[in-house]
Amino acid sequence: MPAPLSAVDAISPAFARTKRLLLQPFRFGFWVRLGLVVLVTGESLSGGWGGSSGFNFPFPRGNGDKFLLLADPSWERALAYLPWIIAGGIAVFALGLLWTYVSSVFRFILLDAVLNDRCRLGEGWRRWQSQGFSYFLWQIVLSAAMVASLAVLFGLPVLLAWRAGIFRQADQHVSLLVAGGVGLFLLFIA
Repeated sequence: MPAPLSAVDAISPAFARTKRLLLQPFRFGFWVRLGLVVLVTGESLSGGWGGSSGFNFPFPRGNGDKFLLLADPSWERALAYLPWIIAGGIAVFALGLLWTYVSSVFRFILLDAVLNDRCRLGEGWRRWQSQGFSYFLWQIVLSAAMVASLAVLFGLPVLLAWRAGIFRQADQHVSLLVAGGVGLFLLFIA
């Protein structure tokens, strides 16, 4: 029986396969399609298998409350823009779901490209769409479970503290609030 390979023993064959896949022979169309797949799956931004978008919204910085819509104490300005804010939020959420679905299918196309030395987008989409949809549903359920568990883990102590009146007389409960905040931070880290 052959001895099992260690992770160190697999490095040289992995580099040789990568070099053969990408450079021998050099295929420009393959690179373009593979680049698109890597871009959609988020591999280039996260260092691999993370799916982080790497995009940060630019928030304007100015003097005073000039840029803050909600700084108006009457809330009338905010209410005038509320339908647009809601519509924008729904549009961003829908686009995020669509991007997650496409990324889920493209993840399988990427694996197929690495394993079989070919990257065919249309054929791969048809072939891996059902598995990608299952993975998409898994991501949605996992995200919902994480949000629900975080809401219980952090929302319940805050709700109990609020109902006990700790926030109404915060100056009398500073040590309790600091200890609770540190405890919630440590719980979040864990």
